[in-house]
Amino acid sequence: MIIDCPPALASFWARVSLLTAQRVLIPVTPGPFALIGFRQLVNRIDYIRHHAALNPQLRILGVLPNRVDSRNTFGRDIRPLLETIALKPLIMRTEIPMAAGVGTHDVG
Repeated sequence: MIIDCPPALASFWARVSLLTAQRVLIPVTPGPFALIGFRQLVNRIDYIRHHAALNPQLRILGVLPNRVDSRNTFGRDIRPLLETIALKPLIMRTEIPMAAGVGTHDVG
């Protein structure tokens, strides 16, 4: 079963999802706020698994760089930045690039 929930850790659905899931796939958009949120999520998963023992089966399946734009600093440096937070083997080799024209909608 796939549970898609908002990225806000304070949301009810995010908390319930982490308590009931066995694996977590984490898409991360390069940027300072996303990296802060990613660090908080990894810490929360560690807390749920080890310290509170609420869901000891919870594991990170992988970390997926998403909306990567190699024209800016965060896009070029996303892998080393993620590796400072999570183990290198968890970071997927595949990156989802920033699509051209994101935010624009063609009608017709």
